[in-house]
Amino acid sequence: MSVTELLKTLSDKKIRLGLKDGRLSYEAPKGALTDELLEQIKCNKSELLSRLQQHASTQHAADAMQIVPVPRDKDDLPLSFSQRRLWLIDQYAQEDTSYNMPSALRLRGSLDVEALRRSFETL
Repeated sequence: MSVTELLKTLSDKKIRLGLKDGRLSYEAPKGALTDELLEQIKCNKSELLSRLQQHASTQHAADAMQIVPVPRDKDDLPLSFSQRRLWLIDQYAQEDTSYNMPSALRLRGSLDVEALRRSFETL
């Protein structure tokens, strides 16, 4: 049985593999982990450990890339990567208007001036 097949079988039986202090661990419903499956896990232990460690490092990198809210009590908030990029482009080519996107919007009906004011203040 290949490691991929083993992982599928374990998943189908709701058996979860994990790392605990760098060692292979598992959680299984009662009676789900047979002697045959235990033997397959032992035979493929190094590959399973490698895949779990790779998954853990990938997950850690994904967690590090999450957007974290910044407290709004500061006067100067840090710029996002995109904002820094646009600022740099503006500093480099100040006469370039490539990123200006003028447009017009026609509103029909009654205008709630107070709601519009709050919207602009929020922005």
